[in-house]
Amino acid sequence: MGLLSKLFGNDGKNAEKAAKEFLGGLFQQQNQSSANSGAGRPQDTQPSWRDPAPSAEIKIPAPFGDSWGEEMPAEENQFNFNGSYEQYFEGIFRSEFASYRIEKEVVSRGHRRLIFRFFEGDRNALVVEIMPSVSESKKLRSDCRAQGIPYLRYYHDHEGWWNTRSYVVRRTSEALKG
Repeated sequence: MGLLSKLFGNDGKNAEKAAKEFLGGLFQQQNQSSANSGAGRPQDTQPSWRDPAPSAEIKIPAPFGDSWGEEMPAEENQFNFNGSYEQYFEGIFRSEFASYRIEKEVVSRGHRRLIFRFFEGDRNALVVEIMPSVSESKKLRSDCRAQGIPYLRYYHDHEGWWNTRSYVVRRTSEALKG
C-alpha cells in the first residue's frame, strides 16, 4: 500500500496510480525523443544531476558509452589512475605516441589548461588541449584551424566523462592520421 492510499484511502490509490502512469509516460516519452533525435554523443545524453530521482518502481536505463556514463568503467581512466590528470594524459601521450616529439605547455591565465603539441620532424602534427569544462577558451582552437593543424580538446573534470585510456589513444591516433 502506497503513501497516498494510506493517507487518502481509495482516492489516494487513484491518485497514486495516476501519478505513476503520468511519470512513466514522461520517462518513456523522454527516452523515445532521445532515441529519435540521434542522441549518442555524451553531451546529448548526460543526465541532469539536479533532477529528482525517479520513483523506485520506474526503471530508467543509465546512459553509458565508450568513455562516458554514470558508472566508472573498469578500464584505466583519469579518475582511477594513481596520479593527477596531468600525469595521466602525459603518460599516455609519451608512451603511446613515442615516435612524436611532444612539447607540453601549462597555461595559467584564466582557467588552468595543458597544451600538448605533437611534432613529426618540424611539422606540428597535432595540438591537444586539456582544460576544465567551465573554460570558454577558443583562441587556440581557432588558431589551429587557421593554420591547418589538427586540434583536440579533452575536459578533465566533466562529470561522467572518464577519458578511458583506449578512448584517449584512439581519438588521439585518429586526429594524428588527419
